[in-house]
Amino acid sequence: MNDGFGKFSWILDELAERLNGVRYVVMLSNDGLMLGHCAQIRREDAERFSALASALHSLGASAGRQFSAGNLQQVMVELDEAMLFVTSAGANASLAVLGEATADWGLIAHEMNLTVQRMSTWLSTKPRHSKQVK
Repeated sequence: MNDGFGKFSWILDELAERLNGVRYVVMLSNDGLMLGHCAQIRREDAERFSALASALHSLGASAGRQFSAGNLQQVMVELDEAMLFVTSAGANASLAVLGEATADWGLIAHEMNLTVQRMSTWLSTKPRHSKQVK
């Protein structure tokens, strides 16, 4: 992966390679900017995955606010042949994993949380603000 995020790309690659059933791993800012991806996914697909994961994260966070249920920890989407997890990873970042429906999702969720802890110094990305024209 050569996205300028080499400081942690090896961690994303290692997570994808080490866990059975994981297809793709993407790190993203909560506004949908792809921050890094594993080698198993093309950059263009990683950018789309990041946008999708950001939307899921936003929906989950909105539910927490709407129902006074606290901060979002994780969103899970179950599909016929895959599962998608989006885990909060710092103030403005998330880690998303897509894997086989038959994978050990308890283990994957646990490993995602450990990965977030390992990467915590890099994950607190500042929110992006558009510049106002005067």
